[in-house]
Amino acid sequence: MPAASASGRVHSERASPPLPGRRRPYVPVFAIGAVLLGVSACSSTSPKPKIVFSPASITLTAVAGGSASGAVTVKNGGGGTLDGLDAAVGAYSAGASGWLTATLATADAPTALNLVADAATVPAGSYSAVVNVSGVAASPPTGTLTVNLTVTQ
Repeated sequence: MPAASASGRVHSERASPPLPGRRRPYVPVFAIGAVLLGVSACSSTSPKPKIVFSPASITLTAVAGGSASGAVTVKNGGGGTLDGLDAAVGAYSAGASGWLTATLATADAPTALNLVADAATVPAGSYSAVVNVSGVAASPPTGTLTVNLTVTQ
């Protein structure tokens, strides 16, 4: 809709056409004189996939010299398709490292993230590690799961 100036004249501007493959957002502007009455913009971007864990963290319990296993579900908490997933154990807390193995059942969400804690060489105590799950199109590209391990005598 054209805007009227303080002198009562109607002004209309024509914008250049959008680039090929791009949509121009709809931005209507209504003005009387120099007073701006309203501006709105619409965007057509789709929500991106987001890595979500269920449950959000997990605690495993093992007897010293033994092992413990568990699993969490990796789901898409956003839009689109969450595929091309990869899992890697990141940082360990102080005291012990190398005790956790993390593997995905499939590379597409929803899927199981299988966890195995090997307490064969870990003394009794509490430990934690981080598992990073990344996705090709995920936003943010990596989701982080905290895995807690309690080793008893």
